[in-house]
Amino acid sequence: DVYASAASACASGAMESSHVLSALGLSDDLRRGALRLSLGRTTSSADIDRAISVIANSIGQLRERKAARKQRA
Repeated sequence: DVYASAASACASGAMESSHVLSALGLSDDLRRGALRLSLGRTTSSADIDRAISVIANSIGQLRERKAARKQRA
């Protein structure tokens, strides 16, 4: 299994951006857009490939929606 979160494990429930990403000098926008992926002992390469596919497809859909909104505006 691959688990995804928009926050660090120690900040679950909080909507603050990662202090680690902040220490790396990332902008607020990049920190807010960060995605944390967690793997387990039983995570297979097929699980990782599937997660990559799902994330890539989701990004494509979001970009299409953004482009459609810009055209309507």
